[in-house]
Amino acid sequence: MKLVELDIGSIPFGLPIPFALRGVGGVLLANKGFVLRSAEDLKNLLARGQTLYVDVDESGDSYRAYLAQLQNLLHADTPLGKIADMTIQAKGSAAGQEEESSSAHPRWGDWQLHWTQLLRMPEAHSFGPRFERMFTALANYSQKNPDSALLALVQLSASEVRFYSATHAMLVAVIGMMVARETLRWPLPHVHTLGRAALTMNISMTQLQDDLAQQRSPLSTEQAKDIDHHSARSITLLQQLGVSDALWLEAIKYHHFRDPGKLGEKSISRQMARLIQRADIFGARIAPARGAHTDVGHLGHAGLLLRRNQIRR
Repeated sequence: MKLVELDIGSIPFGLPIPFALRGVGGVLLANKGFVLRSAEDLKNLLARGQTLYVDVDESGDSYRAYLAQLQNLLHADTPLGKIADMTIQAKGSAAGQEEESSSAHPRWGDWQLHWTQLLRMPEAHSFGPRFERMFTALANYSQKNPDSALLALVQLSASEVRFYSATHAMLVAVIGMMVARETLRWPLPHVHTLGRAALTMNISMTQLQDDLAQQRSPLSTEQAKDIDHHSARSITLLQQLGVSDALWLEAIKYHHFRDPGKLGEKSISRQMARLIQRADIFGARIAPARGAHTDVGHLGHAGLLLRRNQIRR
């Protein structure tokens, strides 16, 4: 174990930390992926560990590079969105090659963190290129390695609920694209539009979904309201972030609509919405029930009422 003291000013609040934090003597204080939400959280962590360290042997060269670049950005008063973008690129050349390669096995835990960062705190100036880079990596890998992608995402869904929203979004996107590509034989542009919609359907309530995955108390009135209106809010947010693709936005708009009838008789956006809805429900059903509301938001208003009644009993 080789401990290096961490400049606490280099820790951005609200973002998953891509390395473990240790205290005096190497005592583990926070696992990789831990989120410090405020200065108060940092104060509490320091009270336990006195000083924060990173184990260089544990973290590797990529995280040394991360620390160096992050500190430079913070000292230059770089906006938080650009700092978040740097966390995706500062993993070193090996990680970058994995994102570009459709045959190399990705670091799914890192992808989970990357999507969580992007969906929780998107910024207009960086959202488009970051999203497309990450989407291309996921789409390419899942097309050439569908079984591996599904297995990895199902396992990740069952083992880590703190970042449930992003993991669920990846799973729904992979399932939806697989069905559209292999069963319905859609053209690739439609397959990819479906995947983009699935990944961003809940962008307006990413943090709320992550909280609800672990929350055991009943929904608050405000939480219920956010769930009921998340589709419209996601569309508005995406438009603010520069998304103008009508099919993408319409698929999100209708992904909780009850829309009976033959799939082939519907518009392409309604077909996308139904595929997302079915994959959405499936992904929610297989998620671990560690919180009382893991599947809330995926079952529409009727599902929300059902969950409320179950909690009250």
